[in-house]
Amino acid sequence: MGHMNIETRKPTEEYTGLFNTFSDFLSLADNIKSQIRETIRDSLKATGNEITLNYDSVLFHARRR
Repeated sequence: MGHMNIETRKPTEEYTGLFNTFSDFLSLADNIKSQIRETIRDSLKATGNEITLNYDSVLFHARRR
């Protein structure tokens, strides 16, 4: 088993741009999408216009007998 922990920082616009890769976000009405982006932009102003994302990856190796 392998394990990797990655921490990355994203500026606000790059982070909100990631939402365009989620089909459930894209299916929302345009006004709702705008409200979500605006709320997140306002929230991230308090953290220097960046967000820290932590990714945990676990790799399991299996072998057929």
